[in-house]
Amino acid sequence: MPINPTWNRDEVILLYDFYFQQGRRTLSARNPDVIALSDYLKRLPWHRESWQDDAFRNPVATAMKLRQLKDYEEERKPASISLIVQAVALEFRDQPEHVHELAAAIRSAVSVEPETFALLDANEEDAGFNEGRVLEQLHRRHERNRTAVRKKIAQVLAATGKLACEACGFDFQAMYGERGEGFAECHHIVPLSEAGERKTRLDELAIVCANCHRMIHRASPMWTVEEVRQHLTR
Repeated sequence: MPINPTWNRDEVILLYDFYFQQGRRTLSARNPDVIALSDYLKRLPWHRESWQDDAFRNPVATAMKLRQLKDYEEERKPASISLIVQAVALEFRDQPEHVHELAAAIRSAVSVEPETFALLDANEEDAGFNEGRVLEQLHRRHERNRTAVRKKIAQVLAATGKLACEACGFDFQAMYGERGEGFAECHHIVPLSEAGERKTRLDELAIVCANCHRMIHRASPMWTVEEVRQHLTR
């Protein structure tokens, strides 16, 4: 029997942008724009075919989510509203322009490289980033850009003679000797919702150790390198 998975953050951001673009109005399931949004949501690349049935992201469900947003904004707080809808509404209710930028970035990312997101699971435990999970995947792919990482490591080695974590100061070579020589992780400090899909500049990368990198990405919103450093020196 097909399942109807919980809406994820990216879908709610797309819905919230639609809601803002409609002047914060609710619309019926028969509205052509609601039907078009429903069709787009159904086709998002992380949805598995096995999930699909007549109820999956259909116009009735989409119109219902719009009503939930409206009720929540007007503090009627419907009992059926999901936690993710509440979280997005609380975070972005006064930022329609930012929501529109995020929605545009999500749509652009999906249209350019849909295969990148084909295996995303709506209930993946390790979700992070306040931008949403599509942009999270792009952000992490940027950080795995080996050419940029090699150039950043070479730049820092030439300037300082070592690869110390910019947050905690940990140096892999100092700790592990020859085995740690030339090793570090790089963190992309500019969120993709701001940076967009473009060539990474070296000043947008920070040298970090694995522990600090993990903590930066641990929750939403992600920490800055400076915030990690301040936390460690309290």
